[in-house]
Amino acid sequence: MDLRKVYKPGDKIKLVDNHGEHIASIDDVVSADTMVIIRPWDVNRTFSAYVGKHTNTIGSNARGIQKCMMEVVGMEKSENVDTLKLKYVDNYSVIQNRRAYRCEVTVPVEIRKTGGSWEKTRTLDISSTGLRVRVNGRYKLGERVQIQVLLDRFGFDIMLPIIGGVIVRASATPDGTRDLICGIDFDNITSSTEDTLSKFVIVYQRKNAGERSSAK
Repeated sequence: MDLRKVYKPGDKIKLVDNHGEHIASIDDVVSADTMVIIRPWDVNRTFSAYVGKHTNTIGSNARGIQKCMMEVVGMEKSENVDTLKLKYVDNYSVIQNRRAYRCEVTVPVEIRKTGGSWEKTRTLDISSTGLRVRVNGRYKLGERVQIQVLLDRFGFDIMLPIIGGVIVRASATPDGTRDLICGIDFDNITSSTEDTLSKFVIVYQRKNAGERSSAK
């Protein structure tokens, strides 16, 4: 695994040890297997750091959620902040790839054929690359559409810019109406909108993971 392809300065990672979970910021990714982080600290617990210590890390960014084992290979103290140098050891895995995961959540969406009138509906699921909606039967497979989504869940309150897309799946509804269930792939989306959607999906996944843990 090449850390430079996964993380960038400013990304957050979570360090897990016997004392709990500690959030740290990445200061620099210095090589394919080594990064420098700002040592995590809070009033309740400090991350116990020493050269040779192994710690599970969980990273969360626009690419998704990643997990691996890291080793503390260096420490540096200063008047303002302490930094730790971490080296990748083993067990890299992607908990969720942003381009593969769709969250089954309903948020308001408006859809129209290019240049046509807007139809209000709600998503059945959504990801950073597409969504699924129930719409009236005037849409066709392969047709280009425009979409505007309001993210109004999990602390978000964002009206996204208009996104272009293509209907890649269209099927009848189970209740036998003339409506259709359409799967739409985005094909004209800005990187900032894609990142916002990725963060929304990640927050959804974290929330679901927390609910599943509480239910056990």
